Amino acid sequence: MSRLAILLVHGFSGCDQDLLPLAARLRQEFGQQSVTLQQLPGHAAEKSLTGFAQEALLAPIASSLEQLRRRADFLLVLGHSTGGNLLLAALERTEIVPDLLVLAATPFRIDLTYLQRWQQHRHGHDALSLTTIAGLIKFINTVAERGAIPPCPVLVLQGGKDLLVLSQEAQHWQEHLAGEVRLLELPESGHQLFYEPGWETAVDQLIQRISTMVAGAELKAERFAQRLLAVEPEAAPFVAEHRQQLRHLALSPSGQRLQGEPVALPETVSWAPVFANIEITTCCNLDCRYCARTALQPTEQEMSLALFEQLLERLPSAYRVTLVGLGEPLLHAQLAEFIALAKARGRRVGMVTNAQLLTPQRSAEILSAGLDSIAFSLDTLDADLASELRAGSDLVLIEANIRAFCIQAERLARPVSRAVFSAVSVASVDRLEQLIARVGKLGVQVLMLSDLNFLCNQQASLSVHVDVERERTLRRTVAQGFAQGLPVLGVRALEDFGLAQGYRDALLLPVQQLYRRSPAQRHCVSPWQTLAINVTGEICLCDCQPEQKIGNLQQQNLASIWNGAALRKHRRQMLSEQPTTECLCCPRF
Repeated sequence: MSRLAILLVHGFSGCDQDLLPLAARLRQEFGQQSVTLQQLPGHAAEKSLTGFAQEALLAPIASSLEQLRRRADFLLVLGHSTGGNLLLAALERTEIVPDLLVLAATPFRIDLTYLQRWQQHRHGHDALSLTTIAGLIKFINTVAERGAIPPCPVLVLQGGKDLLVLSQEAQHWQEHLAGEVRLLELPESGHQLFYEPGWETAVDQLIQRISTMVAGAELKAERFAQRLLAVEPEAAPFVAEHRQQLRHLALSPSGQRLQGEPVALPETVSWAPVFANIEITTCCNLDCRYCARTALQPTEQEMSLALFEQLLERLPSAYRVTLVGLGEPLLHAQLAEFIALAKARGRRVGMVTNAQLLTPQRSAEILSAGLDSIAFSLDTLDADLASELRAGSDLVLIEANIRAFCIQAERLARPVSRAVFSAVSVASVDRLEQLIARVGKLGVQVLMLSDLNFLCNQQASLSVHVDVERERTLRRTVAQGFAQGLPVLGVRALEDFGLAQGYRDALLLPVQQLYRRSPAQRHCVSPWQTLAINVTGEICLCDCQPEQKIGNLQQQNLASIWNGAALRKHRRQMLSEQPTTECLCCPRF
């Protein structure tokens, strides 16, 4: 059994004893450590109630959710009575998506008739103050109005003889919540569901559902692991060491594609990011006209190994880690240590470099550290044009370094993916044939071509300046590459699993895809599977908008960023009829 965590939350006017029979049964089935029975502050017994202090009640539930989500493969949460409302608010706050949400006898909305029933329910116990009642009413009704919990499987349990929370409350939840919502009524049960007739039947059904869910997910993860290893054998360490994270890879858009499934792109996702693009330095030895670094002029900084390690710990599902950003990774003296650190944690590690500093010694260091893939940024091999587009370039040295690296990589017993990545502009398109003639002799396996992105570069892009003659040049270039045995790829399948083996789906055919822009989302799925992280641990909205910071993993939990307001809005807008101008000018969109 994979690691299962179950959080049980009792109601405000109750105590943890209300859920003891349920907790005992679940522990018997799934193990003592699988069940956390949350005791709310001031609720050691029913007669020791304090006033309704919303923050004091929500904080421990939110803390438990975050702890359990970090360590669990599967998270089930159950709230009884007003504990369900508290749980909904805590899920909204933490933006955690459970694998199953159970609302047991949970009120949807409170009115005056409810208050009368509540007084009868509380008979024999301390009366609640008017202030307490008012605060509780406002809280419960606000939770119902917002309805902000993310879509997830929901089971609503309702007693047929519940005199406090009537049966229509369960129907309201069924109509109100997004996602799959099932209703299970216990005809002979009152409000204290787990002490009433028929509770064992309900719990048996709940246990069956949990077992089926876990078993199904494990089977899917196993099948996915086989598919992943078939196209990326280098994933073996991750599969062995992080098996509990495979569900995230399988659910991601690239995982869905690998399994031949239609790609679902919800606004709020139930999986964690599976790719991490991490900037370890903002220093660079070249001055490239179309680089975001030129426009943003960042302060020169370097990431520490300690922060990098912290990021890896907080991104357990990030199988693929690429060292890329606004700087040149080879300028970081500890580059090999970064690679080795990620490899020791089972990750597939890549990097992007201009190759000018890639001496034979540095090549040996990073290959020994376990580098899996490398992309060489190279827009031209014409010296005059290079001085204009990538000032500071020593093309003789760059060519020699790439060739020497590829020779060293070929001597290894393990594969290292090697590609040249070229940003094509109106200035360089006419010399692409010269570029490809020489790139094909360097020892790389593919050439990737991209039109310019970023709004500030659009006047130099092919999308603005393409004509019949330039289109012919592109066709000759692609044909020339194929004739040399060098596949020419576009960038629309850049994140897919198994690209090194399944590149045929990414071929730059037809060539028009290089410069044609889409008026709506067709290809880019980065906001659903990739985190772009800068040198200080800040999360950027995407690689193409590094200036848009949406959080910091040193200060916030992953869930609050990954399913936070900024990314949810970005996903929603990407899929809308009016995408942002930044997306509309992006070749990957």
